[in-house]
Amino acid sequence: MKTHRIAGLYLAAGLSTRMGTSKFLLRVNDEPLGVIALKKVLKCSLDQIFVVISEFQQKEEVELALTKRERDKISFVFNKNPNLGQSQSLKCGLKRAIEDDIDGVMIVLADQPMLTKQMIDLLINKYTSVLQNGQSVDYIISECQNIIQPPILCLKSTFEQLLLLSGDQGAKKLIEQTDDHKVAKLKYDQEELFFDIDTKEQFEWFINRSGKK
Repeated sequence: MKTHRIAGLYLAAGLSTRMGTSKFLLRVNDEPLGVIALKKVLKCSLDQIFVVISEFQQKEEVELALTKRERDKISFVFNKNPNLGQSQSLKCGLKRAIEDDIDGVMIVLADQPMLTKQMIDLLINKYTSVLQNGQSVDYIISECQNIIQPPILCLKSTFEQLLLLSGDQGAKKLIEQTDDHKVAKLKYDQEELFFDIDTKEQFEWFINRSGKK
């Protein structure tokens, strides 16, 4: 029986325009904000993890924050054109995954520090269930109050369309155009799990909410 391989695409190459400085490098308990969710991703049963970045300093900070065992689990992918929007980061990571004959990619955003390991594991478990039941789906998604949210698992059947995205378009646009029977959903009620940090105010809220410094 064929082994189905899932890779994580950890998107961390954004320009942080609204923040005015690199979100990834903001300090939380003396480590970069952008590493918080990555450490949770590293605990999941993904076959590979591609960390998409745009600055060499991000690579240095990740390597300092992780153990050798954790570092060995990731591969860095440089997005040389982050000004082209989030789709460019997605495509950079996806092309690398395709080279390794990956069957699906788990899209995770580096600016979602309240993401949990369980959220990713549930998507992987759902994929296993779908395979065992002989179902054919294109996406396995997280949904909170009827809004599609990362993390999202995109299967190989979607790769060609994902590579056609442009600007700040993400997988969400394609999912909304996909027939319901081709989309498996995991529903959530807790909005905080999907909290993303774009502004200084949101960063301060996260610091206060989590008791971090």
